Amino acid sequence: RARLPAPQPVNQSFSLFSILRHAIGKDLTKISLPATINQPLTIIQRTVEDLEYIHLLYDALDARGINRMTALVAFCVSAFGGWYWRKEKPFSPTLGETYDWTSPDGRVRALVEQVEYFPPVCVWHVEGTSPGGTRFEMSGELAGISKFWGSYVEFLVNGCLHMRLPDTGERFSWEKAAMHVHNVISGDLWIDMVGTQRVVAHTTGETASFKLHRASKRERRGKVTGEIRDKDGAKFATVAGSAVGDVYVTPEPGYVGSETLDPRYRGQEGDPIFTWRGLAPDAMQQYGFTEFAMSLNELTREQLRNLPPTDSRLRPDTRALEDGDGHRANVSKAKIEEQNRRLDKERKKKKETHEPLWFEKRDGAGAASKSRKVNYLEHGEGLYKYKGGYWERRETGQW
Repeated sequence: RARLPAPQPVNQSFSLFSILRHAIGKDLTKISLPATINQPLTIIQRTVEDLEYIHLLYDALDARGINRMTALVAFCVSAFGGWYWRKEKPFSPTLGETYDWTSPDGRVRALVEQVEYFPPVCVWHVEGTSPGGTRFEMSGELAGISKFWGSYVEFLVNGCLHMRLPDTGERFSWEKAAMHVHNVISGDLWIDMVGTQRVVAHTTGETASFKLHRASKRERRGKVTGEIRDKDGAKFATVAGSAVGDVYVTPEPGYVGSETLDPRYRGQEGDPIFTWRGLAPDAMQQYGFTEFAMSLNELTREQLRNLPPTDSRLRPDTRALEDGDGHRANVSKAKIEEQNRRLDKERKKKKETHEPLWFEKRDGAGAASKSRKVNYLEHGEGLYKYKGGYWERRETGQW
């Protein structure tokens, strides 16, 4: 679809700072906020936006060695461009909530499930095959923590994303950056993405890191710098550009290793490894969405046909906000949050733990994993694994 059913509300009828001033240094996931400060997507729907530039992942899968790492860096950078204009927070998923996505070319499908209530943790599984025939699986957990520091709100993402190639056994992992929301006290809100991301090829040894620089003002957002190293640790190339523009790779002068960079990539004299597509038309009246984001909560008759009742697209608060009914969104959100708190209290009283429906912790995860909520870069794979069976049910609609 080209646009949402209703435009974003222009004015808020409350003071955001009046709520946040009592929460300095605290985790905001414990604080109830009106639905009208949200965007009509949930956090687990937002995770799928990492796959918007899926063609860059295809490029990485069908390359080898240092060129695979170069394309993988481009894919990792591509995950951030669409965040800078999204001032409203996504809805927090309820425990057991799910979301699925299939790529337009039918090659890739993703499943995300919320497996922890607090701190909130979502798990995802992605599987597919590139045009060149390379099969891949992605796994990982993302745990979001948000805090108010007086002048800005910080959203940190704990956890990593991991990829395995079943045919060769190769493994890759990469980290996520943090988000800062500025001017929460006064002025116009603006978003910045900050932090250093590491990308590791565990099996073959190539590594990369790139930094999203902290901006002094909104006009300077998106600056990216970094480097790529070969399997022996030698600096192979530098990365520079903008997550909301073009990103280039330049071969390191004097490099004497055995790797050769794709001739298309020769700094700004060559092709960029990544080019941001921009926002959807009329995006500022539509929550700053990209065209990809615009599609994530769309619910056609065909999509509705076999959806599980746990799918994010069936949430009444998100749907009401998308339809422009702020009152109904607030009422629905309050009911969902009250239900979440009640069920959490009942579980604690009965000393029960929630069992995810589509994921389970890996065999041999070890005693330390009982307290750990996510896996990190050094683990090389997600703490949870997909049990199987979801897509078969999705075909029949028998839930």
